[in-house]
Amino acid sequence: MLFGMPTLIETSTLEECAVLCKDFHLDFIELNMNLPQYQLTEIDIARFRKTADAFGISYTIHLDENLNVSDFNPYIADGYRRTVAETIALAKELRVSIINMHLPRGVYFTLPDKKVYLYAQ
Repeated sequence: MLFGMPTLIETSTLEECAVLCKDFHLDFIELNMNLPQYQLTEIDIARFRKTADAFGISYTIHLDENLNVSDFNPYIADGYRRTVAETIALAKELRVSIINMHLPRGVYFTLPDKKVYLYAQ
């Protein structure tokens, strides 16, 4: 069984996170794409591979909480789908076997007696 840890808001660098991961005898770090330092444009593949190799760890990826590939606005949905596709490509480069994603419940309207979720319509 593998045990891992999320990227921590208390650590500002990948290396700090890797040190904690190793100190706690964990196997992987879940890269949280909500954090600025884990945006696709910020990830240096060579550095991330070197860090994983140096500490004997691997990675999983947690996609941004706001990611909504089903957004009603096609421009926004396209951007989210592009993010997913580029994250899958990155995952292959980093040998990531798990990408975690939460599907949003979507926008809702509150009526006097209930909430109406637009996705349910």
